[in-house]
Amino acid sequence: MDENRRALTINLWDHVFGAPDPSRHLLDEGRFPANWVSRYRALVESATNAWGAENEWPSEAVSAVHFASLYLQGRYDAWRVGGNRNEKTESQLTEVRGASEAFLMLPVARRKQTEP
Repeated sequence: MDENRRALTINLWDHVFGAPDPSRHLLDEGRFPANWVSRYRALVESATNAWGAENEWPSEAVSAVHFASLYLQGRYDAWRVGGNRNEKTESQLTEVRGASEAFLMLPVARRKQTEP
């Protein structure tokens, strides 16, 4: 993997699992850290450009995107158990899920384009 793609993998991993920790913010406060969602979307867009046409992707990148797509919602849902709600966060979770799923489903879309 070239240096730029390796850096992208590390940045995506660190953004999802590092500081400021979106899981902890969602669980404790029902919100994402400031600017987290816009940075995440930019990283996923970069990942799409870097690996979208390839058959093999770095497992760290796929794991980070999968985690953001599925598990961040669970952290927010746990916060909601206390009767809380944050409509902005709910909208942002939809953005995160949409960007994540579009990336993760690229191989399916690519295959559909090549089928007769």
